[in-house]
Amino acid sequence: MNNGENTPGIIMFDEPGQHRTNLNSLKALFKACSNIRDKQSIIFTSIDKPLNNEENEKIDLDILIENLDVNKYKLIRLDNMLKVIQKIE
Repeated sequence: MNNGENTPGIIMFDEPGQHRTNLNSLKALFKACSNIRDKQSIIFTSIDKPLNNEENEKIDLDILIENLDVNKYKLIRLDNMLKVIQKIE
């Protein structure tokens, strides 16, 4: 994810929880993305939706970010009424 030389330096994930995965895999994805310093990763995800797996887990954002350094990511939560685009410093 961090080796491309001829890329614009951004990677986006749109609803990674929709694919047959589990909460630990999503947690690993969030951690890997938070550790990338010279490129940007954006993860769009719904919360409190069931994952398509045998464990019937739900996407729990608090669990996904619980062990991440708060200085290594920016979290933007949107409600059902609000649409936000903002510059990330």
